Amino acid sequence: MEQSTIALQTEIDTLDEQTLKADKFLELTKRYSDFTEITTPMLHEFIERVIVHERVKMFRGKKHQRIDVCFNFIGMVGLPAVEYMVEPEPLERHVASNSKFLPLEEYLKKQDEPTLMITYAEIEEILGKPLCKSAYKYPAYWYPAYNRPANNVIYNAGYDVEKVDLKGQMLVLVKPEIVNAK
Repeated sequence: MEQSTIALQTEIDTLDEQTLKADKFLELTKRYSDFTEITTPMLHEFIERVIVHERVKMFRGKKHQRIDVCFNFIGMVGLPAVEYMVEPEPLERHVASNSKFLPLEEYLKKQDEPTLMITYAEIEEILGKPLCKSAYKYPAYWYPAYNRPANNVIYNAGYDVEKVDLKGQMLVLVKPEIVNAK
């Protein structure tokens, strides 16, 4: 009997504490019900802590990162998942019809490996022309941008640049895995 009384009293105390916290939070929301900008003091009153989770690599350079916000008095609130309208990545990027990189695209489309290592010398052999000095000097030459024909043909062939090794003069290309983000 005494144990059940203690358990019930503990439960009542917990409910009283939760009610008090909820009342404080409601009082806080009433105080800031009409505002035109969020100030730092307001954020400090509302938010206890922010938890930023590790960024997860998805596919084709996309990343997903979860952020949890714990509010003062009420803790973390489970908010409904937000659906963002994101423009789908184009299936093909523009490459000029006279681009010197078109033979590289044809070569890559014939490859079946999920990971492909290709040297600059092999690329030059496929193209029948030497690469420019920037290809040897800057990794960014090979990474995605809509105005870079080398990366655009790699993308159009179904590969992404995983790594650029300037010393070894080599690219590591991977076929991206399509992952459903949650």
